[in-house]
Amino acid sequence: MCRKDFGKLLKIVAIVPLIFGIVCIFLETGNIEYNKSYGGDAYTGIQNASAEAANNIRILNKNIKYIAEFFFFTTSTILGSIGRYLETAETQNKKENSNEETKIESNENENLEEKSEAVSHDTNEIIYSCPQCGEQVKKGIPTCPKCSQEFIWN
Repeated sequence: MCRKDFGKLLKIVAIVPLIFGIVCIFLETGNIEYNKSYGGDAYTGIQNASAEAANNIRILNKNIKYIAEFFFFTTSTILGSIGRYLETAETQNKKENSNEETKIESNENENLEEKSEAVSHDTNEIIYSCPQCGEQVKKGIPTCPKCSQEFIWN
């Protein structure tokens, strides 16, 4: 699987935590239970204790809901960002590779032009251009008179 396909997969997977986060927003965390006094009997104490426990559970549930929302939205954002990065990185690599191939081809063409030979009409001698400085050099001379580039003649 190439990086671009993996990036697309991550972007699709990022939708799942996003949906869970949206569901968490609309979850009911329960109702507030009120403490009521019925007099001095034992029933009032039990009622107040269970009302306090219910309120504590509701607060805990609300906090967990906020943590879950944050977790799901953060996970979705991170997965989507990584997926986007992998997709664009693959595209940029392809563009850079094509640019490098174009540069290599143009450099090869320039080198061929520099190495092209010219025939002097006056003396019928073959003259080459030095690849380093561009000075015209007759075939058989061991070094360029301008830049001292050594030549290997076949």
